[in-house]
Amino acid sequence: MLTERMASWAKRRVVLGILVGLFAVSGVAAAGYFHQSYNQTAYHVYINNKEIGIIHNPDTVRQWLANKMDRERKKFPGQSLQLNKKVTFKKADGDRAAYNEEKTLQQLEREISIKSSAARLVVGKKVIVYGKDKQSIEQALKQLKVRHVKETVKVEAAVVSPAAVFPDGQLVNLLRKRVTALAAEEAISVMKGKSSRGDGQFEMPAAGQLSSYFGERWGRLHAGIDIAAAVDTPVYSADNGRVIFAGQKAGYGNCIIVDHGNGYETLYGHLNAFVASNGDIVEKGEEIAKTGNTGRSTGPHLHFEIRKDGEPVNPLSYIH
Repeated sequence: MLTERMASWAKRRVVLGILVGLFAVSGVAAAGYFHQSYNQTAYHVYINNKEIGIIHNPDTVRQWLANKMDRERKKFPGQSLQLNKKVTFKKADGDRAAYNEEKTLQQLEREISIKSSAARLVVGKKVIVYGKDKQSIEQALKQLKVRHVKETVKVEAAVVSPAAVFPDGQLVNLLRKRVTALAAEEAISVMKGKSSRGDGQFEMPAAGQLSSYFGERWGRLHAGIDIAAAVDTPVYSADNGRVIFAGQKAGYGNCIIVDHGNGYETLYGHLNAFVASNGDIVEKGEEIAKTGNTGRSTGPHLHFEIRKDGEPVNPLSYIH
């Protein structure tokens, strides 16, 4: 009996020794992996000098940017494309492996877009069309022989969304329609005693309290300001212009867009009712709608945007 107990105890010691050895080896391996992971090189990623994340290899971001550019080049051949913001990298100091490439790429998707270095035709103060370059527009003007246009005709450099740029083959027909429409619009404006062209001096579009400002909000750009106001508070046109949209837009709910004829547009969102209609010429301070709570809204308010050449700008920098 004693012999059997001693043999059993010996077996247990052998098994215990094996288990301890396995744990020891596993611990060393895990420690080695942990040490190796935290010794991998990492890089900070910046957009216009603002850090957005940490990655293991900058080539991941470079490839993402190259793929995005390639897709846009295939969609808009012949245009001179560029990134809307500058992306840079900086090697992390010390052992830094707390990177999250997926989160970094998601932030890039939110902030990085492709722009076109193009040209625009301006008649008086109104932007008529965007072409891929000055030569394309000037060639189209030459074919149309638009020297009879009384107002100043200018061709200027512009940086816009590639989708706003018209191909060479469409420029002549488009210009023929738009130059004619411009003359008709001015004649109608004079007959009605109204001007569809703003002076660039915007007024506050509604009475109420500022509840949200222009800038980054919830991880994305809030492209305007919010004015908290009770439902059916009057909404006024911030400057002279023509209503080019009155209807529903995703997120904005009921909204109105006014083209001020000088490169500026204003947008009024989350409306409850329309006073002005699509095509109406409206003057600064003229009532065009009523505030509401439609679309993606957290309460009754007016969302107000000013867009310059198609790009949102801070309304508070333009309201006088």
